[in-house]
Amino acid sequence: MVSRLKSLIILPEKPLKFFGIALLIILFPLFPLLPGFIRTDGFYIDWWNHLWMTNYFGLYFEHNFDFPFVINTNNFGGIGNPSPLFYGYLFYPVLGLLSNFLNADLALRLAFFCLWLLQFTAIYKVFFQQTENRLISLTITALCLWTIYPLTNIYNRSALTEAFATGFLTVAFCCLILFLQEEKWGRKLRYLSFLGLSMTMVIGSH
Repeated sequence: MVSRLKSLIILPEKPLKFFGIALLIILFPLFPLLPGFIRTDGFYIDWWNHLWMTNYFGLYFEHNFDFPFVINTNNFGGIGNPSPLFYGYLFYPVLGLLSNFLNADLALRLAFFCLWLLQFTAIYKVFFQQTENRLISLTITALCLWTIYPLTNIYNRSALTEAFATGFLTVAFCCLILFLQEEKWGRKLRYLSFLGLSMTMVIGSH
């Protein structure tokens, strides 16, 4: 009985080993992003477009304490481009706000690490509840985080808004499963809140 209760605790018996493996699972697919923390580095054409938009939103907020409804510049599709109304209407404001404290390039990269951490936590929790086996749960989580589609969106297509939307969709689906399986209403409401927040980011990112 005691061993069964211990297996249900989030922290394992050897936390350093567990967190080391978890860190490896999260960092491995994002390793190409690391050089960009010390030098200007990007992927494909659209990476720079997303970077430009993030910086535009950050600078606009810095001067106006608001976010733009249209892109007023000749450098990006002409004056009065209504892109923020229909595409990434939460993605660019959130990262633009973060870029005020760091810069646009670091904001983009850190956001991916945070998203992969959220996905790791959600996926691992779902499969650990099902299997109560840390090795199986870590293996499945690694397979989910190392899939080709999101990595192609980042490094080849540079479809960053799509990468964020699909990542938050994964988190939302995991929260739905946890919500349906949980019996305590306090935790149910917590998972439901995370589900709603994740779906908001899905819709607002792409």
